[in-house]
Amino acid sequence: MKEEFDKLLSNYSDAVQLIAGELRDLILELYPDTYEKIHFGWKIANYSLGGTKVDNFCYIMPKKDNCSIGFPRATELKDEELRLEGTGKLHRHLKITDIKEVRSDYIIDLINQAAIIAMEDNNA
Repeated sequence: MKEEFDKLLSNYSDAVQLIAGELRDLILELYPDTYEKIHFGWKIANYSLGGTKVDNFCYIMPKKDNCSIGFPRATELKDEELRLEGTGKLHRHLKITDIKEVRSDYIIDLINQAAIIAMEDNNA
């Protein structure tokens, strides 16, 4: 899957590629059994615990000058820093412009919360 991920990022700046790559590494370190699905049309990488759309817990979306990590059920997350953006019914995202932000406690906490929600739904 790394080849597909790299292909997704091929038209973005080095800075965006580094941030996206670090986000991917973090997600896969926290949840090694995560399924990765690249959507070239939407320009995103989706991450799920069970391999289905229903199990998606986060996604990476590269942009021209930043990279976002998004959460399909973000309205259920405790956003302690109130940094998640978006106006959708459930989805929210966080724009990251500095690679140093990727492994912050805040982002790790959001990923963990999102994964827990997905796992609880899987076990229901």
